Amino acid sequence: MSGRWRAVARHARVVLALAVLASDAGAVPVEVSADGRTIAVAQPPASTLPAPRGAAKLPFGATPDWQNTLRVQVGGLAFGDLNGDGRPDLAAVCYQSSSFPPYEDWRNFVYFNTGTALQAEAGWISADQVHSGDAAIADIDGDGTNDLVVANGGSAYAANAIYFGSASGLATTPGWLSAQPAWAVGMELVDIDGDGDLDLLTANQGRSQPDVHRPAYLFRNDAGHLTTTPVWQSAESSIQNSVAAGDLDGDGRPEIGLAKWVGFTSGVHFNAGTLPETTPSLSLGGGQGDRGIAFADMDGDGRQDIVLGVDDRLHIYINDGQGGFTDAWTSGQAASHQDLLVADFDGDGLPDIVDIDFSSGRAYLYMNRPGLPATTPDWSYDAAASGTALAAADIDGDGRLDLAIGYSGQPSVVVFINRLVVEDLLFADGFELEGLR
Repeated sequence: MSGRWRAVARHARVVLALAVLASDAGAVPVEVSADGRTIAVAQPPASTLPAPRGAAKLPFGATPDWQNTLRVQVGGLAFGDLNGDGRPDLAAVCYQSSSFPPYEDWRNFVYFNTGTALQAEAGWISADQVHSGDAAIADIDGDGTNDLVVANGGSAYAANAIYFGSASGLATTPGWLSAQPAWAVGMELVDIDGDGDLDLLTANQGRSQPDVHRPAYLFRNDAGHLTTTPVWQSAESSIQNSVAAGDLDGDGRPEIGLAKWVGFTSGVHFNAGTLPETTPSLSLGGGQGDRGIAFADMDGDGRQDIVLGVDDRLHIYINDGQGGFTDAWTSGQAASHQDLLVADFDGDGLPDIVDIDFSSGRAYLYMNRPGLPATTPDWSYDAAASGTALAAADIDGDGRLDLAIGYSGQPSVVVFINRLVVEDLLFADGFELEGLR
């Protein structure tokens, strides 16, 4: 039996054992992730881990500034203006699983921005209820209002969906559904063909043996109309979990990166003109269960680098501008990389990394500085629920990015407001950051 099938078989035995456990009176809680491959049992009490740096130099405090009250399983978070007031609202899309105790609700929710904070209760709730694993907000149909795009799946292979926005508000039922049978576990909106509108990329998997694998799919946007069937798919069928897009070779066309599960090699499909190559030209990771991928200029040289969750560590692959990528940094903290976020939280022009572990619910922030981040997290937050999703936006309008974290549990979303001010943005040697004087 191959290593990949042994891993699947072990997973099946664990699920069966937990199902038996959950049937007993007084059984401990069991949480299952949106892709059905990660399990958490008996969460430890929440605690806030000490941060290596001084609190005044960190963007976030020890406790959330906002949290909701819903007990749901958040599969993905997305910020964007969904009511036309120019402020970022927060969408939370939810999944269904065999977790115990069971979850009664897996609709999607939007918390609208009131000006300096999010609503206490959701201002929009979807009418439908399907397994949703990721989301993004953008104007897909070109009507000047943003839409909510959701990657769906689960064992029922629920279709990917778009809830269209309009002057009268966001529709509560989808106006577009994909037609391919797959379990989408990640997504990215990107203008892959350079025609000025956003196309949809999905990372996919199957549900169980013998239907375990799927290609990555691309749905083309033609003048505001998204195709219902893929116009491109990767040559390899595999178990993917994350997708990223960005121009790695400087030719003005975006490449796509795929992080893949045990037995498959993560890699980058370079753009051949209007579509990506069907096979990756660059291979990354170790084939032991990569999760989470992002493209960003991590070293400030103007070229996009690659951040990848390799097994239980984060890695940064530096772009040399000649087609080569050097594995230059590895995190010291182990995590499952259930979601990965790269964003500049301190305004120094260098993107920082947030990583979240499903089983422990801990989120870790690695602050970038010239020479790449330290290998130990600068800030962390330990929740009692299982960690699932990350998103960032300037909620309160102060010019600094704030952080939203999604969970399987209650609360299911928390927000940390960025507390940094210009005077706090100092290097360890005391010199102010350039451009912030």
